[in-house]
Amino acid sequence: MNVIRTADVIDRVVAWHNRHPLALRISRDHVNGIGVVVLPFALPEGPHDPARPAPLSPLFGDDWMYHASARRLGAWSRRHGVYPLPGFDHWPLRQIDADLDLARAADALGQTGRTVRHVLTAAVEAGGRRTRVLLAPQDRLRKAPVFGQRLYSLPRSGSAVAAGTTVLTSLAMAWLVPATPPATPPAASLAAVAATAPASAASSVAPRASEAAEVLALAASSVSAPGEATAAPADPPQVPTPEPPPAEPSMALVNAEPAPEPAPEPARVAAPADKAPVLRRVSDGASPLVRLRPQLSDEEKQAARQASQALRDAATPPPPAVPTGPVYAIATRPSRSRDDALALQAVLRGLQAQTATPIPTRLDVMRAQGRWRVVWWPHTQQQEAQALLAAARARGLQVELIPF
Repeated sequence: MNVIRTADVIDRVVAWHNRHPLALRISRDHVNGIGVVVLPFALPEGPHDPARPAPLSPLFGDDWMYHASARRLGAWSRRHGVYPLPGFDHWPLRQIDADLDLARAADALGQTGRTVRHVLTAAVEAGGRRTRVLLAPQDRLRKAPVFGQRLYSLPRSGSAVAAGTTVLTSLAMAWLVPATPPATPPAASLAAVAATAPASAASSVAPRASEAAEVLALAASSVSAPGEATAAPADPPQVPTPEPPPAEPSMALVNAEPAPEPAPEPARVAAPADKAPVLRRVSDGASPLVRLRPQLSDEEKQAARQASQALRDAATPPPPAVPTGPVYAIATRPSRSRDDALALQAVLRGLQAQTATPIPTRLDVMRAQGRWRVVWWPHTQQQEAQALLAAARARGLQVELIPF
């Protein structure tokens, strides 16, 4: 393998990141944290056929990467990882610890052997955000596969989303909104129009005007006073054959049509005056009024308040115990980068999940003198804190006990 320079890694990361149209445009100054990552794998023990490589199972999770899937991360590392990786002794090296649950699962499948794979890594910081990417160590680094999440530009992503929403809305409206159906004329008017209307589409305004007048006449003749016979509607007007439309708008043709004969005006019925509703009394044989809101006495109201307060007191958890004596904290050694501290925090989080403590504890990543430390606190019992300290050191962590 040819010698790979850090400048080649930076150029590859910048080209890969800026290739996406919605990605935030970065420069060489935004790429840092270049190094080598060592990933643990499990494989069956014993000799293997060189033509058929042994199956590898990743023993690491995705808690040390930004927005990564453990399945995709393991598959990518298995395909592009290299072992051994000579020529990178002077590069920063980061060892990813094996997950205990994954190691036990691999042992249950008969994969009791252990091996590692090396990949290159770099961090991208821009716009107050940070992400980490992995690169396959190969000779032609300009075309090396890259794994990771890009930093996307918010204005570009918003414009793309707005444009996509507009297109989808237009397509949905065109598909969902049906065409307006033509108005259906009455049977008599339809027969008259069919007999007299010409085939030319330019003369369609006159039949529409006659149909509207006939509909109004039928509606007015259908209203009659109680006890009277319903007045028969007037005969439908004969629509004369219209002349060819003039150059002016077709409204002149509508105004030239003779108005149909009005139907006889029906007798007007006086509308009843509004009256207040009459409430029938119980003595009149009506059922009593039902009250929706119950009427409670003062004693019943007081008993309900006491019962409600008792339920609230029972649902409120007791406050956590506040330590009164000395308190101890388990702290890691200072790390140069926050990513390294976050990786140590993930290891301690697994130990914290398996340990029961008298009071709730927390894991904080604190900055001290330009470096980062992971602090696991508070521990109220010194003996318990020392036992957890020994368990953390058994996992390969360099930690110390700090009383305060």
